[in-house]
Amino acid sequence: MDHGITPVAMQQMHIGPILFREECLFKREIIFGDTLKVNLLLTKNTADYGRWSIMHELWKNEDILAAVINVDGAWLDTGTRKLTTPPQSIHELFESAPKASGYTVAEK
Repeated sequence: MDHGITPVAMQQMHIGPILFREECLFKREIIFGDTLKVNLLLTKNTADYGRWSIMHELWKNEDILAAVINVDGAWLDTGTRKLTTPPQSIHELFESAPKASGYTVAEK
């Protein structure tokens, strides 16, 4: 949302994310009162950014990796209900996103 990709913006662009896989690896216990920070790292995408894989790292209290969430997804045209490529504004966000070690650009 900080980058303008809000529900309203996606509705206006007639796109939305769709998840094919979501996996959470729990590393440490998170308890009430812990401070959490989420790092987003792009691990893989197609050249047109139509499909992508993202790793989210959940850090507690600044220095303890508590969980890793891996997702594989794509963009859905909400009118046709078919997979699509995102508009240029989303291309730019993906291009500037932090990349994980081992980041790759995949074939379709």
